[in-house]
Amino acid sequence: MSMPRSSSLSKWRSRLHTPLLLAVLLFLSCSNASQDKELRAFSSYAVTPLDEDDKLDVKWADYLASHLEKRGAVAGLVGSQPGEDALLLRVDLDLSLKEGFSWQWSRSGVLTLRARDQERMLWLQYQAISSIGKADIRFEVGDIPPPSVAIADDGEGDFPFEYRSIYSPSNRNEDLMPILGCGNIDYDWALWGHNLGKALGENLPDDAFALVDGARDHDQFCFSSPEIYGRLEYFVIDQYGEGAADDGQRFAIMPNDNAVVCGCERCKKLGNTAVSASPAVSALIERLARHFPHHLFFTSSYASVKEPPSKTMPANVGVLISAMDLPMANPLPDRARENFSRLVKRWRQTVDRVYVWDYMRNFDDYLTPYPLLSAVRGRLQLYRELGVRGVVFNGSGEDYATFDGMQTFAVAALMLRPDCEVEPLVEAYFGKYFPKSGPQLADYCLQLERSARTLPFYGGIADMAAAGLDPAGFMKFFNALDKASKTIKGDERKRLNKLLTGLNFTVLELQRSPLVRPDKELVATSLENLGGHSYFPDMAQYREAKGSLKDYLAYYAAHPSFVGRPVGLSCANVPQLTDGYVGSPYDYHTNWRVSPSPVDTVRLTCEKPSGSLRVSFLHASRWHIYQPSSVTLWQDGRQLAEARSPQPALNRKSEGFHRVTYTLPLTRVRADRPFELRVSRMEGRGKTTTACDEIEIR
Repeated sequence: MSMPRSSSLSKWRSRLHTPLLLAVLLFLSCSNASQDKELRAFSSYAVTPLDEDDKLDVKWADYLASHLEKRGAVAGLVGSQPGEDALLLRVDLDLSLKEGFSWQWSRSGVLTLRARDQERMLWLQYQAISSIGKADIRFEVGDIPPPSVAIADDGEGDFPFEYRSIYSPSNRNEDLMPILGCGNIDYDWALWGHNLGKALGENLPDDAFALVDGARDHDQFCFSSPEIYGRLEYFVIDQYGEGAADDGQRFAIMPNDNAVVCGCERCKKLGNTAVSASPAVSALIERLARHFPHHLFFTSSYASVKEPPSKTMPANVGVLISAMDLPMANPLPDRARENFSRLVKRWRQTVDRVYVWDYMRNFDDYLTPYPLLSAVRGRLQLYRELGVRGVVFNGSGEDYATFDGMQTFAVAALMLRPDCEVEPLVEAYFGKYFPKSGPQLADYCLQLERSARTLPFYGGIADMAAAGLDPAGFMKFFNALDKASKTIKGDERKRLNKLLTGLNFTVLELQRSPLVRPDKELVATSLENLGGHSYFPDMAQYREAKGSLKDYLAYYAAHPSFVGRPVGLSCANVPQLTDGYVGSPYDYHTNWRVSPSPVDTVRLTCEKPSGSLRVSFLHASRWHIYQPSSVTLWQDGRQLAEARSPQPALNRKSEGFHRVTYTLPLTRVRADRPFELRVSRMEGRGKTTTACDEIEIR
């Protein structure tokens, strides 16, 4: 992830005053009520402050009048005095307002807009502008999404979370973020994610790294190191200064993304254990928080720092609690819900701000549809119930993801009002940006929402099918949308072209699996169509890490996934290994049998054993998957053959993705009698697994 840009919540809010921001409406469909009653057109429109002696009322009344007038196509359409059959809009910014915002009709033709602060007033005014423009064609609102609440009826509400962020490609417009009511952590925070090393700089001394079993591990830091504190102190002062009461920055002080814990004497004295770095990390954050009282410092509840501090921290300390252990499912499983609730409550006892770091993508496949909205709605309702103060949704960053525009928009709406219904959000978004194909797109996405089960955060096409993606239903939708797109022109056609280009990835993934019948012609067409991703710069990657579409296409074209079932060979306990499908070294999910066993045993039968048995394994250190140390054949309790790696140089630190084939002679195997293939995993410290794809006879 890239280093976050410098900005703050106060700076984010200050941008609410810029005129460019007012070109976009926060769209929040929250119930079918917005479809039940429509605002009618009036002959003219007038805007006045509720209290002419209140400077804030005057300011925001002028603001609304100015932007309504700019959108009007007829001179004199908007004024300050209501005429016959006019709509009078009264504006009241009341800092003491109990609710966050409200709109109320006192009589026909008089609408009062109230809000507690500028952030909420901006949103509410654009609800009104959009509603007026929808009803009255004399106002140009083509650049604004449709209204999201029923302005024609009375209403009120508030935003449940003080901080809201979506890290997605559809939320990278800094001018749009305040209107959307949702920031992007890459813009809003001074330091976030596993980027601590970038703040610390280069040439750290050896004792700034974790001490493990008597040796320094440069993949993790020693959080009690004076050098670490000194460099962080310098980073804060140099980049952001001491801060001010209303203009502090947010800093996340998080260990690198592994479970390594420093065991030096300083860290152990603070309370570190072999599995928990929380004491040393908490001590560092407390020291920073006391030095910089106007900045906010966050730890994380993740990996080696899951445990809360043992004492109450300063008021400017918070935590980002990872929701990785909370299944993306609707409804949430009771046990997972209870465990997460207990964790949040424990953290709330020691820190002032509890934020949740949540997830909104399958990080191994950005291009296959991922129907998360119903699950997100339930999660946000839980967070609100638990008193969570902020939510960050980690999406695909700068990389394109299928339906990301709709989902970013809908998730932002749900963060503002978690009781919103999903269906009108989806329908309204597609109705606006895909006027011809919108019903087709909305119907399919809502169908996926209804059929969705537990979605994977890291999964392959088989995992998505298990989570509710119907291969036949997807192909029917894809073919119908492709056909419809050929009759559509303009911007909608361009949007459909991009959508269909990305969906070719799902077609290819289905073809690479036993979920559908192999179709060489379809594969060739889809490879060509997906090659069109080069016209879309944000579609270069299909997953979070090492996911080049260019590399994917090159390997796919050169290596057929279906090689045919081996004749006369069957596997009793793992039929997948003789189904005719081979794996790709770029993906450990599809067609690979992953095993953590020290010795993995596969039971086979061969009608006429002759020639050699060939079996391939994946070696990918970044996934902790390694080629086996040896592969042997056994029958009747006797070892018949042994094979070592043809690539012995590959080890636990080797980079890249490799498919390694082992060959064993079958000459000593007796026909029609069971025999075993035994796979001995590579030994070493840390997680170790093996992954085998297809067993063949040559």
